[in-house]
Amino acid sequence: MNNELCNQARIPTEIDILAMSKRTTIVLPDKVFADLEKWAEEEGRPTANLAAFLVEQAVRAKYPSEYPSPSKKDKGVS
Repeated sequence: MNNELCNQARIPTEIDILAMSKRTTIVLPDKVFADLEKWAEEEGRPTANLAAFLVEQAVRAKYPSEYPSPSKKDKGVS
């Protein structure tokens, strides 16, 4: 294999990304779950995906020093 190709950064695959994620189970009151399902449907996304997003946002808000905001340069903004 070409050494130049071997030295280039590898783009993570879906399997790599899944390997970095952890699974958990939560129990929600019926009404909260129903509203979460409704919200997810309104956004056209799976309920579990919305729940994961919301939990991640809450953890990032709780521990902001552990999750620094990307700078404008990182976002490609000049």
